[in-house]
Amino acid sequence: MKQRQTATHAARTAASSPRLRSPVAGDIEQYLIGAIPDARLPVDAGHAGYSEWGPKDAYERNCRASFSLELTLSGEGVMDINGGRHVVAAGDLVIMHPWDYCAYRAGPGGFWRKVYVSCHPSGIEQIVRYLRLDGVSRLHLPPARLREARRVFGQILRCARTRPRGHREAISALVYRVLVIAARETARPADTHSYPGQVRRAMAWAEAHRHEPVRVTALARAAGCSLPYFSRLFSSAVGITAHEWVLRMKMEAARMLLTTTAMRIHEVAAATGFDDQMHFSRVFRRSTGVPPRAFRARRRKGGSAAHGQQHMR
Repeated sequence: MKQRQTATHAARTAASSPRLRSPVAGDIEQYLIGAIPDARLPVDAGHAGYSEWGPKDAYERNCRASFSLELTLSGEGVMDINGGRHVVAAGDLVIMHPWDYCAYRAGPGGFWRKVYVSCHPSGIEQIVRYLRLDGVSRLHLPPARLREARRVFGQILRCARTRPRGHREAISALVYRVLVIAARETARPADTHSYPGQVRRAMAWAEAHRHEPVRVTALARAAGCSLPYFSRLFSSAVGITAHEWVLRMKMEAARMLLTTTAMRIHEVAAATGFDDQMHFSRVFRRSTGVPPRAFRARRRKGGSAAHGQQHMR
């Protein structure tokens, strides 16, 4: 009888535990914060965790409907986000936006230690835009801000691990603090007029040639720079690579056309510089997580809120 009671207690404890079994071997801890979005929370976290990746650890984030914040504590990682490669090291904060495609792994040193938190997209999207972080994928935190970010992430993990009363509200406030740290560091200008002249010329050229294939080499020529110099300048000024920016510009235009016009898919593809409809559909699906036709159908039905309730990271 006593053994049965002990087993029942253990089962109940396991069922109520916030700790999850992660599909990624390098994830040492992963905690469930909220599986179902809470409309009362402007920043609503779903999962948080701590990772120590080795040489063989890798993960593919295939267009999840979530925001993820990842802070590298030590070591080095390689992240391919929407076709742009980022080598992240200690002090780097990565922001993954809804529908970003990301494949990442430990860097050449074979060791990568980081903390992360994933959030449901509702609510936080407006905050990210307000803080001008919507175009930022990676930024490096100086020592003072890094210490603050590490402290806040530590509080997020402790709160997720122990689940005190009101833990979701507390974690919501803590994630907002991380976003504010990022916003203070980037201090992104409100418009492109503060970008270097070469970057502004390249952006203007790309916008004018949106209906054509736009390559980074062409942007560098429009800017009057060598390709290596232009690539470094653009990433430093804008916060993402030129390739990522072009992709986002084209996909934003495609989403607008699919939402506001009756153009056929092949017409939308041509209007955004794709000669091949199948290629356009593949790129669109990688960017948004759904094919163009399904995206249009969901928008006509009022959005895809239910889709955002899937596992987020």
